[in-house]
Amino acid sequence: MEDNKDITMPEEAVDTAEAANVAEAAEDPAGETQADAPKKKRKRRFGKNLLKKMKIKDEEGNLRGKYLPDGEEFVPAVTLDNVHITYNTMQAMSLKGSIGRGLMHRTKYEAVKGVSVEVAKGQIVGITGTNGAGKSTLLRAIAGIFSPDKGSIDLHGNTVSLLAIGVGFQKELTGRENILLSGLLLGFTKERIEEKTDEIIEFAGIGDFIDRPVSTYSSGMYSKLAFAVTTTLETDVMLIDEVLAVGDRKFKRKSFRRMKSLISNRDHTFFIVSHSEESLRNLCDTVLWLEGGKVMMYGPADEVLDAYEKNTGDNASDGTEDGLAAGDDLPDASVD
Repeated sequence: MEDNKDITMPEEAVDTAEAANVAEAAEDPAGETQADAPKKKRKRRFGKNLLKKMKIKDEEGNLRGKYLPDGEEFVPAVTLDNVHITYNTMQAMSLKGSIGRGLMHRTKYEAVKGVSVEVAKGQIVGITGTNGAGKSTLLRAIAGIFSPDKGSIDLHGNTVSLLAIGVGFQKELTGRENILLSGLLLGFTKERIEEKTDEIIEFAGIGDFIDRPVSTYSSGMYSKLAFAVTTTLETDVMLIDEVLAVGDRKFKRKSFRRMKSLISNRDHTFFIVSHSEESLRNLCDTVLWLEGGKVMMYGPADEVLDAYEKNTGDNASDGTEDGLAAGDDLPDASVD
């Protein structure tokens, strides 16, 4: 691998991102932000939280998901409370209907309707549903790209990153410059990002394109680099939107193995949107099923996915479309 090159960035981009980091650190001289302080006070038993409302407990009151042992305290990572998100859209009118009102009229579309879910630290939540169910909109709201029109989203002081096709990179900058910019915007120091840059570049495996503008990348190369950045510069909450199928088969297997490794230590909370039932079964302990912007079911992965399959009659997804089949989770000496 070539030696790490000096990274040159537009001064205003670096100054803006670093200033945000300094301002955040200044909230508490001891290095603990005000958002972090309430974490210790938010621990509570399972008895009174939204998980009970979503029927994840069994008749004895024990949590049925795999993500926390019986009797362990619930530490919330993300709380969605009655979240509503509405889009304003423009719709063409007929020439006759537009007289005196213009050729376009504004309409509203409610993409997310009253979603209430509480997710624990270390929980791996899959999100399923048909196209237009509100899955990607909900992820973007958790990431802070959209603000709820009604209700609230509480991250409990956790850092969050979104991995989605077409989101996150400045196309006029090179891949190497985007690594630095993305890391700064996620709240990491320049020194920390530079320590991880070689690892990110090696995992992405896009060769000399790392020093070319992102505008020259294929969609597969873009997604490979985005996946490498997000999973190497680890945030507390990671949002994965339909990108488990990026790259060729070798990269799919490599990315799936990295996901399994990150999930196994339970230090991070994941939301994974995918149409691959097999991927959700392999990776997730709970699944949120959305339809028409509403919660249809939320609970243990197998139970929700069985109900979803029965409801939609969709048993065609074997995990090869945008994820991995069960056999792909086996060790393979050819995987780097």
